[in-house]
Amino acid sequence: MKILVIHTWGMGDMIMFTPVLKAIKTKHPDAWVDFLITQKAAMLPLENAPECGTIHTAPNRKFSLLLKALQLRSVKYDISIVTSGVTPEKGSLFSRLVGAKRRVGEYRKCRMKNYTDQVQYDPAQHRTIGNQKLAESVLGKLELGKPFFMVEPSDYGFADRMIQDNGWTGKTLFAIHAGSNKENDFRRWHAEYFVEFVKIMKKRLPEHVPYVISGPDEMDVSKRICRETDIPLVSGIKLSQVAALLSRTQYLLNSDSGMGHIASCFGTRIYTIFGPANARVTGPFTGNKLIIELEPAPACKPCLSLKERTCNRECLLHLKPQMVLDAVLEDIKIKELN
Repeated sequence: MKILVIHTWGMGDMIMFTPVLKAIKTKHPDAWVDFLITQKAAMLPLENAPECGTIHTAPNRKFSLLLKALQLRSVKYDISIVTSGVTPEKGSLFSRLVGAKRRVGEYRKCRMKNYTDQVQYDPAQHRTIGNQKLAESVLGKLELGKPFFMVEPSDYGFADRMIQDNGWTGKTLFAIHAGSNKENDFRRWHAEYFVEFVKIMKKRLPEHVPYVISGPDEMDVSKRICRETDIPLVSGIKLSQVAALLSRTQYLLNSDSGMGHIASCFGTRIYTIFGPANARVTGPFTGNKLIIELEPAPACKPCLSLKERTCNRECLLHLKPQMVLDAVLEDIKIKELN
């Protein structure tokens, strides 16, 4: 059985699909599961994963997708699955052009003629559950496990050497990630709030070792946090090495970003600050998390789908450092007492 998963979202959403991928391969071990992705970062969790077949890439533009669909048509897929949340018109047309025998996807107001099997989109449903329902519509009941991010032994070795070189061996590590990428910087908690949080945290949790993880998009913010709080910066390493380091880290505080999804693949306790987005839909798919958001929520939340915003991000502006710290400290106290 040949399956093509069509995924136009980013890395975090791909991690949210991995429990479904693993469940498919557990129930149908002989299935060959390929992927078509439009954001190259989305392939990183799957690279070298035994559950994954061939990863095809194409820019998220009509002509490029048309050419790719015609190329993939020759593979003669038995099933194509357009992942949850993708625009139905785009997903159903591409699925039809690929020519799979059974074409699975979501519809919103009206059912889509290009799908042979379809599930109504639920905007309040977690993305992983949406993907589970899509796969189950053609493959039967699936039992979900935890997400995964493929990490090589050499990546774990790199993380262990970094911990040793920094004198962190045997210590409780607390990672900070200001994220997310520049396109989604409206999701970020304010830089000065991170600075204040870390300053107070160092006094209240002196036995914990904080450090900042940063990619290129949030480097200015990350450097400011490190400069004003005198804590280490981890940057310029592969994402698989970041994943390995998180697997050795006890706690992570992050703005709504893919870093929380990476941490969900391991034993890290995750504190994710949510502003404009809906945590019930795109929060890390794990029970080992604490979502921190302003309560009561502003009437305009969630507003992730808006192209323009006229607000001052009150959902994040009014979520003060002491409020976040109180939630984190209470959670750590309960966790470490147990």
